[in-house]
Amino acid sequence: MPALKTSICTGEKVAGFIDIDTGKFHDYMLIKGSQDLIEFCDSCNVQIEDLKKIV
Repeated sequence: MPALKTSICTGEKVAGFIDIDTGKFHDYMLIKGSQDLIEFCDSCNVQIEDLKKIV
């Protein structure tokens, strides 16, 4: 499941995937701006609003 993890301390965002069996988040790419987020969503064929948000 595609997800976006955001650090509450630094605000850093990382796109990745949640393993459905274990619930563990696996980093895929650092999101430095909106273009990176669009690129990630396009590569996963998912809409930005459908990403699970993790803090």
